[in-house]
Order: sequence, then C-alpha cells, then structure tokens
Amino acid sequence: IITKFIYLLEEDSDIPVKLRIVIQELLQVASDGEDLGRSLILLDTSGEEETCHCIRANLRVITSPDFTPTRIPSVRSSVLRAMRRFPLSASVHQDGCKLLACVFSIAFDDGDSIPQEEILPEVLETIVLSLAEHKNIAATAAAACSALQNFCVMLSQSDSCDSPGLNNLLLKSLSEVVSTIAIYNRDRDNLEQLTGALQAVCAMREGLALSFETDGTIHLLVAAMNASPDSVQLLRQCIGILGQFFFVSQRTIDFLNDGIVAIIMRFIEKEVDKDDAADAIDIAINIILIISDKGYQGVTALLRHERLVDVVVSCMFKYPNSSSVQCAGTDILTNVSLDNYIRADVCHKGGTSRIIYALQQLRDDTQVVSKAFSALANLASGAEVEILLSPDAPAPVIMVNAMTAHPQNLNVQICGAYSLWALSARSDAFKREIVNAGGAEAIAAAMTRFVASKEMQAKGFVVVWSLAVPRDLKVRMGQCAIEPAINGLAAHMSSEKICEEALGCLKCLSTIAANKELLEDNGAIEAIYSCMWLHTHNQIVCKAALAALCNISVNVETNEVVEITAEDLNAIVVVMRANQTSKPVQESAIILLRNFTFSRNNVHMLEQYQCIVPLVEAAMSNFNDHFRGRAEDVLRVLPSIR
Repeated sequence: IITKFIYLLEEDSDIPVKLRIVIQELLQVASDGEDLGRSLILLDTSGEEETCHCIRANLRVITSPDFTPTRIPSVRSSVLRAMRRFPLSASVHQDGCKLLACVFSIAFDDGDSIPQEEILPEVLETIVLSLAEHKNIAATAAAACSALQNFCVMLSQSDSCDSPGLNNLLLKSLSEVVSTIAIYNRDRDNLEQLTGALQAVCAMREGLALSFETDGTIHLLVAAMNASPDSVQLLRQCIGILGQFFFVSQRTIDFLNDGIVAIIMRFIEKEVDKDDAADAIDIAINIILIISDKGYQGVTALLRHERLVDVVVSCMFKYPNSSSVQCAGTDILTNVSLDNYIRADVCHKGGTSRIIYALQQLRDDTQVVSKAFSALANLASGAEVEILLSPDAPAPVIMVNAMTAHPQNLNVQICGAYSLWALSARSDAFKREIVNAGGAEAIAAAMTRFVASKEMQAKGFVVVWSLAVPRDLKVRMGQCAIEPAINGLAAHMSSEKICEEALGCLKCLSTIAANKELLEDNGAIEAIYSCMWLHTHNQIVCKAALAALCNISVNVETNEVVEITAEDLNAIVVVMRANQTSKPVQESAIILLRNFTFSRNNVHMLEQYQCIVPLVEAAMSNFNDHFRGRAEDVLRVLPSIR
C-alpha cells in the first residue's frame, strides 16, 4: 500500500490537491513507524489505549509541514470528546492536552481556526478539569498548562476574548495553576510551563491578578525565582506576573519586603544588557516605580538595596528611547531623593545626567518632559555644576528648549517653570545661563498664554523674581515679564499667596529706573493698591505691597516722584490702622510716606489727612523706634498738622 501511494504521488500529477494531502499525511504516519491500519479518526467505541494511540497519530500529522488548518475543528472536537470519555486517564489527558496545545498554536498563526464563541467555555472547562484531576502527574500537568497557555494566547487575538462566559472558568483555571505551582515549586521545567500558563491567564482579564492578594501566589513566585535563578524563561514570566499584580492591586504595600525587592533588582542586573529583554525590563522597573510611590515604607525598602540607583540608571542608559523606562526611572530617582545626601548620590551615579539626556532625547514626549522637569526641580540642588553645565548637554538650554517645544501644554509649562526656578536658585551664574538660553521669554510666554491658571502664574512669579535678582538681568527681565506679571496679578488678586509672590516679583523688578516706566505704564501701581484694599488685614501682603510702592514711587535717576491720589492715600491709612501691631507694615508705610514728601503736590495732599501724623507717632511709640529717622522726616514735613 505504501509503495502504491508513493508511486501515485510521483507519477500521477492529476491527483486532486485534497487527496494528495491526505496521502502525504498517511505516509507521514507510516514514516513514524505507525501501522496505517490504525485510523486517524477517534471512535467513540475505542478503548483507552487505542484512543491514546490515535491521539498521538493525529499529533504527528498536525505537526507535519503539509497539514492543512481546515481539519482543526474536527480534530479539536474529537480530542475533547475523548478527554471527556476518559476523565481519569492521565495518558489520554496528557496526549489530548498536547494535541490541543498544537491546535491552538496553529489557530493563532492561522487566525481562521479559532473556536466559535459558544464552544469556548467547553474547551476551557475540559482543560481546567484535566489539570485539576491530574495535577499530581508532572507530565500531564505540564501538558494541560501548555494547552491552557496556548488557548489564552490564541483567544487574545479574537473578538471572543471578552466573552463573559469565560470569567468564572478563567478564575478557576488561575486557582488550579497556582495550586499546581505549589506542588512543583522546585521543578524548574514544570515551573517554566506553569508560570507561562499563569501569565497568559492573567492577561485575559485585568482583575484576575487581584486573587493573588489572598492565595499566597506572590510568595510562590518569589520562591520559584530564587529556586531557579538561571532559568531566563521562568524569571521573565514571573516578572510579568508580578507586574500584572502590582499594576492593579491597591494592597501592594502588604507584600512589600526585602525579598521581593532583591529578586527584582537581581533580575534587572542580570537581564538589562540582553537585547531581547526589553519588555521584561520595562515591567520590572515599573514595579520598582510602584513601590517607590508607596511613601516612606516603599522608599526605605528600596533604599536598603545599595545598588538601587545603579540599577535604575543602567535601565535608563540601556533604553534611552523608551518613554516608559525613562519615565519610570525618572520618577523613581525623584521619589527616593529624600535628602541632599541621596541627591548627591543620584548625581554621582549618573542619574541627573540621564534625566537631562532623556529631556533632550525625548523632548517631543510631554510625559517624559513633565517628569524630567519635576525630577530636576528636586535634584538640581545636589547636582554638580560640571554636570548641569556640561558642554554636550547644558541643562539650562535643554530645559528651555523643552518648554518652548510644548507651548500649548499647561503641565509642561508649570513643571518647566518650577524646575527653572530650582536651577536658578543655585547661583547667579545659572540665572544668566537660563536668561541667555531664552528662559525669560519662555516664562513670559507661558504666563501670557495661561493667564487663567493660578498655578502657572504662581510658578511664573517666583522664577521671574529669582531671575531678576542680578542687576545686569533686570532690564531684560522687565521687558519680558512686567506685562504678564501684572496681568497675572490682576487675574488672581483674590489669592493672598498669588499677591505675595507677584508683589515680591514686582518689587524686585522695580529696583532699577529702566523698569519703573514700564511698571507705571502697565498699571502696576493701581494693581498694588488694589491688593492692599483686598487684603488689608494680611500683614505679609500689605508689607510686600508697600515695599513695592516704595521702589516704584521714586525714580532716583530722574528725581521724579509718583503723584499720590486721595484714593491711594486712603489705602495707606487703612492699612496702617489695620496693622498697628506689625512693625514691618508700619515701617514700609512710613518709608513710602517719606518718599511722597519729595513732591510738593504730594505734601499738599498729605496735609489734608490729619490722621497721618497720629499714625506715625503711634508707630514710633508702639515700637520705640524712629525707623532710621524716616518717621521724623515725615513729621518735619507736616508741621502744621502737628
């Protein structure tokens, strides 16, 4: 018979394609030493041994290169029926699960052979029952898990993936796999198969991994990783499962210990340089991020691992173009930098450099940019000047460029402004670098564009205030920032905090004559008096307002004094009365009044307010202070009132 089959294939070119395929399959069976008299059809009348024999024959046929996927449905139905006929036969279930694993694998590749949705529960239930009944037999348990894994992988590309009829069965399959892992916790080969199935099942439903909160799975996984440290497949699958749990659970802090931190760190150190480990490294570093987000307990658990910073930096170095890795690494370094010692350690080990590089390399990614800004705001104080001003990656230039790359993104602008403030606080040299890089214009543009954002205005005020401290930068800062600063103050004048910061900013800008005209033209004086009226009883706001007016009211270069109005004077009087116990407020008010006396018109206005002299005298008496002679100067100018 075999000879005739071979002759037909070689000599008769007119044989129909389907017949040719069947003959080739039969010859394949024969070549494996099978008797062609044995049928490939699983008969309901067959005994256990004959059924196993037939399943194995089908297994060899479907794994041959010439097998056509159109036969998959019939093969699948036959083997499922056989497994139900012999529920207690380990051999039938072992061979049947192997066959199903191959069938699911072919269906995944083919795409057209995936079971219909209505029979999916039957398929999954058969596999789960097989594992439940025969989990104590290693080979059968491994075969069942292989079938389960391939079933889930196959289903992941199907529209039937979310079928509600599978929910309870998936949860049951998860439980069976976990209990099987407990049996083979020292068997590396079986653990590889079991963890693969567990990962595939968890991927089917986001919430399935939550069952690990109560069933001890996390402990089993850590033990498995410790027991088989050289199994790359096992380690990667366990990391994947841990990620599925940590990404959804709200109780991760309950499972946080030195053991789980150490195993993740060791995994990264071992795998980070492997080109095919990108996905696993991504998961591992994001697990570390989740731990670092758990407050003091999480951070201290990580810091007990001495190579934490080295591990994180190595990931960021290996995957410079991965947004996920860069974001996670940046956030981790931010979270663990609790003090100057750790900040310096992060800098010395390359953490700050990697964040600056990420800000430059992934400048178009708003998430990376925002996180990098937040990190640099925290790390700038502990970073070395040589790193922040590196010729290859100067932080001020890179930070300003990143801000200007996303002018419409409010979060980027807020974070960018805050990080520039932190950098500018280092020294005047950094202030000049920022301004020379266009930082003044970038901040002013952000304040103008997002005038309705209180947080943007608050961050803008402090960085403008900081950058305007060096005298040589005041003119440029004034030209850029005076108008948006006054507009920001006007938009949020009801906020005491905004008023404090805005008034400090305006006071700093008003210390040179070149800015005074800009301040007057843009309505700074009116805005400052409005702050005083709104926050009469806030000593900090009133002191800041009076101090700013002291600077603006007199131009020493032109010997000009601002003309006071009755409304302005009323505001000063009300503030002095409301804050008689505040020496800073009284002193600033007296200095302002003295400045006004340099103008004859102002003196005439002051003479109309008989309450001014008693207020000045009360301040002198209350604090036993002449305020460096300024109070007496005011009183001498107003003799008629005295």
